[in-house]
Amino acid sequence: MTTEARRGGSEPLFFGMAVAMLAVVVAGFWPSFYGRGAGEPPLSAYLVAHGVALTAWYVLVVVQPALVRLGGEGRWVKVHRRLGMGSSVLVAFILWTGFVVSVEFYGKGPGDIVVSAAALLFANLFNLIGLTICFVAGVVHRRAPEVHKRYMTWASVVIIAPATFRLVRGMGLPPWSAAIAQLVFVVILILYDRRRTGRVHRPTWVGTAIVLFQMVGSFTIGSSDAWAGMAERLFSSP
Repeated sequence: MTTEARRGGSEPLFFGMAVAMLAVVVAGFWPSFYGRGAGEPPLSAYLVAHGVALTAWYVLVVVQPALVRLGGEGRWVKVHRRLGMGSSVLVAFILWTGFVVSVEFYGKGPGDIVVSAAALLFANLFNLIGLTICFVAGVVHRRAPEVHKRYMTWASVVIIAPATFRLVRGMGLPPWSAAIAQLVFVVILILYDRRRTGRVHRPTWVGTAIVLFQMVGSFTIGSSDAWAGMAERLFSSP
C-alpha cells in the first residue's frame, strides 16, 4: 500500500488551498473585523456571530485535511470524522446568521459596494445556497474521498467572494479584480483535476458553475427590476 493510500488519499493541494483561503479571509476582513479599532462603531451581534462562525469554518477546512494526512485510518481520522459530523451544526449556524446579515446589509443600502443593494442581497443569498449545495453533496459522498474533499473545498471557494472583494479594495485594486482572485481558486482546481486524472471531476464542474452563476447572476438577475421589486416586498422593513 502506498503512502498516499495509507493516508486515505489525502492530497497536499487541498490543504494548501485551505490555508490560502483562510489567509485571504483574515487579510480581507482584518480592517473591518479581526483588527477593528476600539473607537469604531460596534458591529451587530449577528455580524460578530457570523464572522466567528465563518472563521471557524475556514479553520476547520485547514484542520480536516491535516488530520487525514496525519492519521491514515488511525485516531486522527476518527477525530476528522467526528469534526465532520459536528460541522453540520456550524454550517447551519453560518446559514442562519448569514441570512440575517444579508437582510441587514440590504436594509442599510449598498454603501461603498459597486452593485445595488438588491444585487448585493442576491449575491449574498446565493453564496449561502452555494455553500449548502456543496456541503450537502460533500456529506452525501463522505465515503468517496475524491468526491468528498472536492465538494468540501468548493464549499469554501463559493463563499469567498466577500473576502476577495475586501482584500483587493484594501490593496487599492479595481473591484473587478476580486472576481479574478476568486477565479484563481477555480482555475487551480480545474487544472489540478486535469493533471491528476485527465478529466475534470463532477464536483469541480458543479463548483465552477456556482461561482460563474454568482458572478453573472449578480449583474443580471440581481440587478433586474423584477428582483429589486421582489427584494423590496420580502425584505424591506415595514
